[in-house]
Amino acid sequence: MANETFVWGFMDEMPAVLQDMGWGVSSTSTSDIVRDNAYQYKPVGAPSTYSLAFDLGQYVDAPVAGRPATAAGSVSTAVRLDTGRAPDTGYTIIGIYGAGAAFPASVVRSNGDGTVSLHVAGVFKSQSTAVIDWQDFRWVTIFYDVSTGTHKARIEIDGVEVITEETEAGAVGSAALAMARISGFSNFDRATNHGAFVWRNGYTSAAPKRYVTIVEVDSDVSETGTWAPDTGSDNYARIDGTYDAATYTEEASPSANDKVVCGLTANLATKLGFTPTAIDAVCAIAVSTGSGQTARAAVGDGSAVTNGTTTAIGASATMTVAVAETKPSGGAWGSSDTPDASYEVVTV
Repeated sequence: MANETFVWGFMDEMPAVLQDMGWGVSSTSTSDIVRDNAYQYKPVGAPSTYSLAFDLGQYVDAPVAGRPATAAGSVSTAVRLDTGRAPDTGYTIIGIYGAGAAFPASVVRSNGDGTVSLHVAGVFKSQSTAVIDWQDFRWVTIFYDVSTGTHKARIEIDGVEVITEETEAGAVGSAALAMARISGFSNFDRATNHGAFVWRNGYTSAAPKRYVTIVEVDSDVSETGTWAPDTGSDNYARIDGTYDAATYTEEASPSANDKVVCGLTANLATKLGFTPTAIDAVCAIAVSTGSGQTARAAVGDGSAVTNGTTTAIGASATMTVAVAETKPSGGAWGSSDTPDASYEVVTV
């Protein structure tokens, strides 16, 4: 199992919007970080997408809603540099940090010669012999385990191990404080392009190279309670696509188990624009505000659902995530499936 806990493909969202959704952002200035569609990490036929383009040293941290349950896992990114641009030396490409914790980072850092270096518990451990061509998207993964006093990490690029496991003493990490970070590592304006992001639970879980394709809901399936879009009559039309806090559907007087379910009018092959050979997971992400409720996102297949973690919802935007690696009713996802996404109030 790949054990995905958070799956993200970048859309038409500027850094300030990502921050509103729950990402940690080093800068909200579009002179430092900006969404860009010059380089799109997607298979042939898939819908258009975006990358997030970074200046040197600028970064974003994944939302806390995506954290694995343990202090061991992996983080992957699809990343490339602008055509003709080179990496700088000593800058983080991807890594795992401890928010407010005593333990230091385990990170993949760039080198000007195209190699990468592994730092474990803040200590340089090894440099790859492989020279990476950053003129196309590379799938970079750091595997980490900070669950004991001996931290360990290793690096794969495009599914090939380029630095074997290294260890270093460090404080025991807490899963509840983990931060996963992607960064800019070329000394040119917005020349580092991250096109997709996956966080997984478990140091030994596989982290194969994958595309992350956004499929927008386009139909209302059902609702429990009274959900009202801010304008118009369709729930899906206000919550699909790029996040915008000004568009929403609302349950004004929520009760426990109130739910809104949206789905697809065509199967995955049609929505994706190609027929995938395998689907590792379907992920639903909801961003909501409330007044003391708990709620969760869910992925359904028409017969059953896989619920995400129940999360406290407050006055500020709160992200909830559900990941279904297989169909909730059983079996692997296939191109003929039509999953749905839902948001459910759990308690009030």
